[in-house]
Amino acid sequence: MRRQICLPYEMLIAPEFDYELVR
Repeated sequence: MRRQICLPYEMLIAPEFDYELVR
């Protein structure tokens, strides 16, 4: 259940989080 909700959520915050992490 958590993975299903995390999949779409991470996809939306994936680029934003990756940018801050890679930066």
